[in-house]
Amino acid sequence: MLWANEITWRRWGIGPEPGAPAENTRFPVEHIAQFHASMTPVISGGGRRGGAAGGSFAGRRGGRAGGSTESAPAGRRGRGGRGVAFGNPAGDENGVVTSGNPKVDALIELLEKVGPATLVLHSASGPTGFETTRLRPELVKAIVAVEVTGSPTDPEDIAEHFADKRFIGVYGDNFDLRPMQGRYEASVKMAEEINAAGGKADVIWLPKLGIEGNSHLLMQDNNNDVIARMIIEHLQR
Repeated sequence: MLWANEITWRRWGIGPEPGAPAENTRFPVEHIAQFHASMTPVISGGGRRGGAAGGSFAGRRGGRAGGSTESAPAGRRGRGGRGVAFGNPAGDENGVVTSGNPKVDALIELLEKVGPATLVLHSASGPTGFETTRLRPELVKAIVAVEVTGSPTDPEDIAEHFADKRFIGVYGDNFDLRPMQGRYEASVKMAEEINAAGGKADVIWLPKLGIEGNSHLLMQDNNNDVIARMIIEHLQR
């Protein structure tokens, strides 16, 4: 599947239409042509669809996000994301755990070399990081989920696989332009379930802190250094 460059303006909260940035946008629109030149084809597929505001695991359907301890921003709902089906979580004859997903297997292989580590997940990489955590929890110290798809919302799944992981969700602005509501609610639900299970989790919604204008591409926005420091401070608490 190929995305037209024009789609990114609204889909990622840069502006309401191509060439018309939001008044408060923090994305460096003067360099958007360079950004578009760096984009690769988007290949969709794999895994089963999750719930309306959640994700799925091992083929199980995710539920709608429940109540939150904070008000959810108004905007387009979108979907929580897709899950990733298990391959061989018990291990093969040599004890090697595989997921059936090459991205998950590659991340596990990397973490075996450099981990344990904090996973910083963005957008569609969410299911890869979550499934890696399920399969090899000893390799993951914490999860930073930046506007991800596929956030787990099943209480049993979260209690078993994520309650001992520091979790931080991070979300930008202009939800009225883009389908981010479902992802946000799923992250809030995940954080609530982790905290209920005795873990430690937060969801940072930047506009609630007075930080406006961030797009889906927070790492490229002009205040990415501020956001990075905020994440590091939360991890150190």
